[in-house]
Formats: sequence, C-alpha cells, structure tokens
Amino acid sequence: SAGHPNGARWIVGMWQKCSQVCGEGVQVRELRCVRDPSRTIRKNDTMILISEDTGTALELEALPHYECPASGRPVAYRPCNRRPCNAVAGE
Repeated sequence: SAGHPNGARWIVGMWQKCSQVCGEGVQVRELRCVRDPSRTIRKNDTMILISEDTGTALELEALPHYECPASGRPVAYRPCNRRPCNAVAGE
C-alpha cells in the first residue's frame, strides 16, 4: 500500500477482547495516522513499529486522520461472537 505524498500512513493496534460473549459483540483496535516511520514489521494484521537502532517500539508523530489516504483506511472495529445467547448445542 503506497503511502501518501506527505509521508502519512495508517497503523493499527491489536484487536481488543470481544465486548460480549454472545449476542453480537464488537472488537475494536486503535487506528492512527502517523508520519511514515523508517521501518515496520507486519505481524498478522498488526503493524509493529521498531526503531532501526534499538529495536524498541517507536513513538510516532501522530497526524490528523484526514492526512492519511481514505481509500487505504483499515477497519477499526469488527463484529464478533455473533451466535445468539440462547443458542443450544446442536442447532
């Protein structure tokens, strides 16, 4: 995914736990628009940011969301545990 001309890009955090055990919960994750870091590692669906020198996570310059390309915007929430709470085994 090509970055924006201004060097802005989306990064996402880890998915949080589902808000409900049943009956349609929602999972959310942090979504940030940042100045393009020098290096990222993709692990599963999560961007992990590391600094070239120390290998530690980077503090990135946060930008307003409109600076990042709308077309490449990752989803920040998704439905989970959709089964109804009264579901009986075998249905």
